[in-house]
Amino acid sequence: MRSKHAIAVGTASIVVSLLVMLLGSSAFAQGMTYKTIDAGSAFIIPGLGAIVVLDDGKLKVDFIPPANSRPEGLTGVDLEEGDVLLMCNGKRLKAIEDLEELYDALEVGTEVKFGVRRKGQMLLTKFNKPDPADAPAGGMQIMTMTATADDGAAPGAATLTIDGGGDDMVVMSDAGLIVREGDAGLTVLMVLPNAGQSLTGAKVAGQEVVTAIQGKTVKTATELQDVYDTIESGDNVTLTLVQDGTELEVSFTRNTDTPGTKLRKSK
Repeated sequence: MRSKHAIAVGTASIVVSLLVMLLGSSAFAQGMTYKTIDAGSAFIIPGLGAIVVLDDGKLKVDFIPPANSRPEGLTGVDLEEGDVLLMCNGKRLKAIEDLEELYDALEVGTEVKFGVRRKGQMLLTKFNKPDPADAPAGGMQIMTMTATADDGAAPGAATLTIDGGGDDMVVMSDAGLIVREGDAGLTVLMVLPNAGQSLTGAKVAGQEVVTAIQGKTVKTATELQDVYDTIESGDNVTLTLVQDGTELEVSFTRNTDTPGTKLRKSK
């Protein structure tokens, strides 16, 4: 099930953000990749999951998942972060639109050949275009987030729409935290920019496990959401977290009145 979660953010300058979760891999244990990119300046290569951005007039690989998070057959694709894509199947690439149009026009199974510049060296990397449906479940997930200005909201405010989440995710926008239920428990999936101004107590870096809210033990996203929803605006909220084996607490003020802070889902 796909859901959209809308929350308020402090600035409308965030146009498109990409959250890449590497599930079931060693990279996930170290965190996630969170990118803020102008709309139209990035392309995610379907199946492979590489994010290509326009950087100083060049198409650069900004992110590529580790081999153990890619579909079978793509583990050996020779692309690295920082590589500059010059050509695709013999055609020069000058803009994100060039890459998107060329790649989308290829049939699944067709050989894709990239002319790449890496640290001053030229090389050719090739692979067969994968079927995005063949991506392994639990391997990699990309959520796109788009910010739009809210009518009547405070100057600079925006609503951030997260597409790709689900019912296992709790957006605590007044805390600046997104929590997701997984094998490790209720994990802090993402720390939003406003967390530094909202949270007091220990510093939250991401990947902490939420064990309680208001002193009540929670083990599922539903339990966390149910308690969170009962807390009135203006009340102090205390979260109990486990960070690197150490239990700690953080607090924030519940705010249900700011436009966009309430969780909305569309299925």
